[in-house]
Amino acid sequence: MASLDDYLEKALREGHLQIIQKGKAERILYVASGHTEKWSDPEEKVRAAFYAELIYKYEYKPQRIGVEVTVPRRTPSDSADLVVYEDESLTKPFIVIENKKDGVSDSEFNQAIEQACGNRASLGAIYSGIVAGSTRRFLNFTGTGAQERKRNIVVEASVLARVVEHLESICLSRTDLDTKGVAFEEFMGGFFKGDFGQYFTPRELIAFCVQMLDPSPDEWIIDPACGSGGFLLYALDHIRTKADAAYPHHASNPHEAKEHFRYWHDFAEKNLYGLEINDELTRVAIVLPDGILTNSSLQGVRDWLLEKFQLLAVVSLPQFAFSHYDAGVKASIVFLRKLNDSETVADETPIFMALAENIGYDATGRKTFVITVEAETPEKEKIERQASDLFEYRVYYEWSTANPKKPGWSEYRREVLPGTGLVAEYRAFCKEPERFFV
Repeated sequence: MASLDDYLEKALREGHLQIIQKGKAERILYVASGHTEKWSDPEEKVRAAFYAELIYKYEYKPQRIGVEVTVPRRTPSDSADLVVYEDESLTKPFIVIENKKDGVSDSEFNQAIEQACGNRASLGAIYSGIVAGSTRRFLNFTGTGAQERKRNIVVEASVLARVVEHLESICLSRTDLDTKGVAFEEFMGGFFKGDFGQYFTPRELIAFCVQMLDPSPDEWIIDPACGSGGFLLYALDHIRTKADAAYPHHASNPHEAKEHFRYWHDFAEKNLYGLEINDELTRVAIVLPDGILTNSSLQGVRDWLLEKFQLLAVVSLPQFAFSHYDAGVKASIVFLRKLNDSETVADETPIFMALAENIGYDATGRKTFVITVEAETPEKEKIERQASDLFEYRVYYEWSTANPKKPGWSEYRREVLPGTGLVAEYRAFCKEPERFFV
């Protein structure tokens, strides 16, 4: 399947687009319409690539694609980036498209939707589209009222068939949890930003919480603000790892296989619960804004927590921990143990406190793990150890030639290494807290 760059290169090669020089600035010429624009503009590169895609993938004639079309009944400066017409006389607009540079924010993309819909209404087209690199949305206005919008997912049958064919060979129940997490973030990450951001905790922090708590299969896990279920999935994966250790021959021994299945399946069926209620005051691992921990007006909240729970540990996160998910609040992870009705905690009971600086990613979401190659067979397989302040991963790669133009390493499995990073420090603190005090 051709890429956007392939379509653009083909359009340049076959003369539908031309890079021309006027003065010192390069410009791109849309040959059929005779329109030129500054080529250094990132938004222009998106428009040119989608213009080529319209020609080669969707087979629209370039003579029916308008560029920078004036929009009637709007301000004189308003224009539509691309308009696909039903006729070669360019009198019947069919699709009105708004282009934005790749990587725009959710708010910018939503503004582009409003602009595209307004332009479509003014031009009288049936469809509107918003294209920001690989982020796209198409709306179908057939049979809708003036203020109604119906999203239209334009997926060709051939593309859908190829996706199904590929997925048929994958057993999702045996696929590495982190791999599924990456896919989930790619497709659904935008949905959990903004108002829903409090429910989407980065998976590095989830894995750290589960490692710190080290739940056993006879304990109950309850997440009363489960959102997308990240904590529950990682807790279940943690129990499955314990099952692997308890029954190392389950893959070849039928009796062990049965016990292995019961070990984690019984836990999943009877001990794992999630609710979608925005009340975090009954979670044993809580991500809390630092204001709750320090603001004098919230002393009552802290008193209630200390009355009902033993404070085990507080791990301070960097300011950017949630900024990639559009939440810039400074936060910490608080680990608690619920007390019995008659139980109290002595004032001198030690509390583990730590500052995490490298949490595995930065403010942009770029990974910041310190990487050590444990083993490598060139162009065959590689094993890496990826370390952060929180914990360490072991990551397995295989050499992939799926893209002949860009062969390279492809991750196929990763596992959290128990007893590493701050998890190891916490385990040592629990055994001998005195050595942590000056």
